[in-house]
Amino acid sequence: MDKTPALSKRLLAAIPDILMTIAGNGEILTYHIPSQAPSIWQDIAQKPHLPQLMASLTSIKECQDVLTIWSQALEGSGTGITSFSTFVAESEYRYEIRFAPMEAHRELVAIIRDVTNSYKANRELSKSEKKYRTLVENMNEGVALTDIHEEILFVNDRLADIFNVEKNSLIGTTSYSLFSDPKIQDIIRSKIPGRLEGSSETYELDFRRKDGKKMCILVAAAPHYGENGEYQGAIALVTDISDRKQAELKLIEKNQELDAFVYKASHDLKGPLASILGVIHIARDEIQEATAHKYLDLITRSTKRLDLILSELIDLTRLNKSQLALQELNMEKIIDEIVSSLKHLPHADKITYDKIVEIQNPLVSDIKLIHSIIQNLTVNAINYHNFDQPHPKITFSVVTKGEYAEITVKDNGIGIPTRLQKRVFEMFYRGNTQSKGSGLGLYIVKSAVDRLKGEIDLESEEGKGTGITIRIPQS
Repeated sequence: MDKTPALSKRLLAAIPDILMTIAGNGEILTYHIPSQAPSIWQDIAQKPHLPQLMASLTSIKECQDVLTIWSQALEGSGTGITSFSTFVAESEYRYEIRFAPMEAHRELVAIIRDVTNSYKANRELSKSEKKYRTLVENMNEGVALTDIHEEILFVNDRLADIFNVEKNSLIGTTSYSLFSDPKIQDIIRSKIPGRLEGSSETYELDFRRKDGKKMCILVAAAPHYGENGEYQGAIALVTDISDRKQAELKLIEKNQELDAFVYKASHDLKGPLASILGVIHIARDEIQEATAHKYLDLITRSTKRLDLILSELIDLTRLNKSQLALQELNMEKIIDEIVSSLKHLPHADKITYDKIVEIQNPLVSDIKLIHSIIQNLTVNAINYHNFDQPHPKITFSVVTKGEYAEITVKDNGIGIPTRLQKRVFEMFYRGNTQSKGSGLGLYIVKSAVDRLKGEIDLESEEGKGTGITIRIPQS
């Protein structure tokens, strides 16, 4: 018994594609419709010619496309492949149709494959790519993508604007060729080995554009990898910070002018204040009236307060203008000197001063800034101590921890109310009219810590005391 027909049937049943044999006049001679095909294919017998069938399945344009490819295939030319869509209950199906010649004269076999899933996936991918391309093109930052040889594969419009060049002229050039200065080119080249090792970095570049304009840009560069994790080049975000830099320079210039004014004015005012205090001293000797002495005391107190403010303003301007001078510090000696120098303050002799110094590695910093920090913290701790308690105490702690050193000044004084703690480091801030001092002490501390690129923490509880810790880098 010949098993060929049965075998053919089983093979056809396993094929997911729609198959047809078509005569040269378009008549559909035979066909195979898989069971999973949409119902629209089931009435193919009612449309026995290819043009009639395609007209019922798809749009006029795609119908014409299919018939054109079919005609070309009959003549032995063209690709023999095209695609079309059909709709069933508002659901879109996409098919690829391929025509291939048969042994019979002017007969073709049509293989129609359902490619709906891949078509939809590609369409969504295209939408996603378009969305992200639109996003990249409209970014305020310039974007550049390079290959492993630093040749530019893609740039957005913003990057072309930053360098004032035609966008297409950048494709295929190297990233460092954007700069005419050989030193800048060397800087760009020096970043390549780090990216090969997986490093990302951000850096600023000051340069003169090819049209002569001075520019400053912020570059954030990172490696990018293929699907298998292989290095494929770099992606860079470029931000034009030229205007910001100009504004910063102008601000620095104005701050320097202001510092110079404050320094000179403070010095000029200290002379007259000294004269006032001298005249008051003479007046005390010559005037015996008690009421007059009371007024002289008020004038003396206010004059000394103004003198303190001027002294702290001078310290602040010196702090801002001075260059850092790093050296190994003897912290026990510095603390002892500060405590000894402040013994003249009211009630300072009633306080117990403890110090804990645990330094595993030498503490290296600027002695003037460290001295200013500890002195101002100590003055604050003395001024706001609680002398009604039996054991007023100030504890100094200095500890080195890896790359940081921690310096803490802690007291068991009156503490700082929670509502005031966020503002105590502001210039001239005083919590109330009864506050002592000028309102500059903690501002000077914060400024000094900033100069050292450190951090400052405040812990305080009203009625129990205050602890202020600064952390300064040791690298």
